[in-house]
Amino acid sequence: MSVDDLQGMLDEMFRGGLYSDDVDEAFIEGMKVPWNTEQGKISLSRNAIGTNTSHTTEIDPSEITARTLLLWGVDDEFQPISSAERLEKDISDTEIVGLDNANHWVIEDRTDTYRNELREFLDSDT
Repeated sequence: MSVDDLQGMLDEMFRGGLYSDDVDEAFIEGMKVPWNTEQGKISLSRNAIGTNTSHTTEIDPSEITARTLLLWGVDDEFQPISSAERLEKDISDTEIVGLDNANHWVIEDRTDTYRNELREFLDSDT
């Protein structure tokens, strides 16, 4: 795949992971920066391979002892909120906050709400 073809694919992927069609082009361009070269294309392939569950299944969620906050886009089709619910069952002391009007790129879709939920979670420990 050429770098240009890869950039087109990434455009679609990053746009498709947003809730609104009113897309901040700076977000899309910023997300693509690491993959803008031949070396970046190779790095992306390696990163994609690294997300294969065969590399993470050896992690035992019951060994996670830290308080855990899952801020999840309610409208995420790539990783539905049912994935968060499964994690909640596997990790003790977990809180899920489903963010309405948010898809996969939750921080971009609901920046202020994400920031406020995270701040509240971190402050609640003190």
